[in-house]
Amino acid sequence: ASSLNIARSNAFVIVSWPVTGLNFQLQETTDLALSNFWSPVAQPAVTNAGQISVTVPTTVGGKFFRLKSQ
Repeated sequence: ASSLNIARSNAFVIVSWPVTGLNFQLQETTDLALSNFWSPVAQPAVTNAGQISVTVPTTVGGKFFRLKSQ
């Protein structure tokens, strides 16, 4: 199982995980109560120094992320 790292950078959140999780898709939701409300993150993933990262603009309210195997 890969673990997500989340770091804030100005108006963005950088979500990253080890490159060993290459067969995973980053998904997001705004409501954990809706179990089938997850959608793929629109921003592209970048691989650098053994980490895969996605830079997502911050939004008003909360957002949750998960890695889903493909």
